[in-house]
Amino acid sequence: MALSPSKISSWRWLIPDFTNAEVMAGIRMGLALSGCTLTAMYLDLESPSWATTTALLITLVGSFGGVIDRGLSRLKGTLLAVPLGIIAYNYLINDPWLFSFGIAFITAALILPSLLRKNNERYIFNVTCSTFILIAINGLYG
Repeated sequence: MALSPSKISSWRWLIPDFTNAEVMAGIRMGLALSGCTLTAMYLDLESPSWATTTALLITLVGSFGGVIDRGLSRLKGTLLAVPLGIIAYNYLINDPWLFSFGIAFITAALILPSLLRKNNERYIFNVTCSTFILIAINGLYG
């Protein structure tokens, strides 16, 4: 039984209509994520998913210059968050209430500048905030 043209056109929205640039970006992202995951597994990292997630967030930018800029912003945010997270964990861990309010206060202090900044600076503060929370909370279970 053959489909009539009206039935074929009603299913047209199911067929993706990608441009050449979108296909190339998808291939590039797939290769980057695969390479990053294989490298992380070869180096026997504790959790290769973090490396893959970082590669995904960086490659979502789209252009080569944007990837470099995003990577540098991520590096700056991480370098700012690591000492902050370690200091907060070491000084606030003794009292659960102080730890909770301290983490909340520092998180708010990091989010506020990200709301007032431009794109690149906003990303640095967002990375700093998320990395700080990961380090401070991970210290509880590690």
